[in-house]
Amino acid sequence: MTNILKKAVVLLLELVVVFAIGSTLDFDFTSRGASDYGIIDEHAYTELPTVTLPDDDYISYTTFRNDIAPTSAQIMAINMGTWDKIIRFETAEELYRFSMDVSYNLKYTTFETKLTQEAISRLLSMHYVLGRDIDYSVMKSKRFNPIGFDFTIEDTHYQQAFTGIFDGNGFEITNLYFSSFDELTEILYEGTELETEISYTSYYAMFAYNEDEVKNFGLINPTYEFNFESATLYKAANIVGRNAETGVVHHVYTIDYRPTALVSGIRMVASAGEASGILFDNYGTFYDAYFAGRVVMNASYGSRFDVQPVLYENHAGATYSDLAFDDTLYQESVTIAGSTYSITTPNAYATSLTTTQIRSNNATLGSDWYYYPAESNPYAKYPTTFGLALVTTPIQIPLSSEPGDVLSLSSYYVIEDALDFVAF
Repeated sequence: MTNILKKAVVLLLELVVVFAIGSTLDFDFTSRGASDYGIIDEHAYTELPTVTLPDDDYISYTTFRNDIAPTSAQIMAINMGTWDKIIRFETAEELYRFSMDVSYNLKYTTFETKLTQEAISRLLSMHYVLGRDIDYSVMKSKRFNPIGFDFTIEDTHYQQAFTGIFDGNGFEITNLYFSSFDELTEILYEGTELETEISYTSYYAMFAYNEDEVKNFGLINPTYEFNFESATLYKAANIVGRNAETGVVHHVYTIDYRPTALVSGIRMVASAGEASGILFDNYGTFYDAYFAGRVVMNASYGSRFDVQPVLYENHAGATYSDLAFDDTLYQESVTIAGSTYSITTPNAYATSLTTTQIRSNNATLGSDWYYYPAESNPYAKYPTTFGLALVTTPIQIPLSSEPGDVLSLSSYYVIEDALDFVAF
């Protein structure tokens, strides 16, 4: 269906709604701009908003929030404006803004109105992609907030999980810097005998709660710094905390290139913590993932943590496959200030591979990763999901109309789309 036809269908749907509701309501059809929808209660429309329909299949998160989903936009306008669209993160700023938008109580700017729970739920249900490799270090002190929350205050339960698609397109996020104690906890009735601490999440992870699909990206040298102990937040994982029964996590990885256990790994204060290199609790589907780093927990914090390199626990009914970790790098013990402690023995969920094995085509991760530059190359890299597929079926390309004037190729790469061109 062409974009023009799509717009025509949307306009027709708008007219149907107008006449259906208009038969019983008196409408004021004064046109309003796309950035000023007004605050309209559900099922009480006084007018239908002007809807911005971008021509491209992809729209940036900035365009989405500024033009289609400003704070005052109703869900109907968001649905129309994003119909058949994929939202793309192109900058660290957009990742940060998204994490603020879908948080329980944080805001992107001081003076904006916080999105409603209904709007947060809608944002969490959409299709997102990475448009490029992103280095989050440019954000300095602006911390990325874990996606999703689940807690109760005074018998009121607040819960939001990621229910959309996050497709990294094979790109990597470097130096992602995460929220800490102050952003993830709250003290109720402080200074009284009823004082209580609550945590907005039980998992310190990029996606605290996932109910749909997270795939095709890597986290490189993420920075987690949870600097005070919490009675209810003591579980950590680099990518996903709780993968629900409907959740699917695949083709993801964490690489920590930092040179020692003293400067790498998650920093989190806990008296009895638990952590995993990729995913913590799996109730759904988890496959094709690996961890490459010296430690999951930073040496200064790890002595009080039970850790696993890839998956902490696979629950009844859940499935996992093709998981690996770099056992050449992974330390079995850590020494700090002259004292040595042992790291938890890795469980059977993930396969132990050497650096050479994991960076070469291997049976565990399989053939749907790109293993180049190859291990024999001086600049060898860990496998990614971003690259060009090698075609090994021989072909002959005519160079002219003269018989026999052909170029024979035994193998070759094919560029089929924009992502292939970037990989090239």
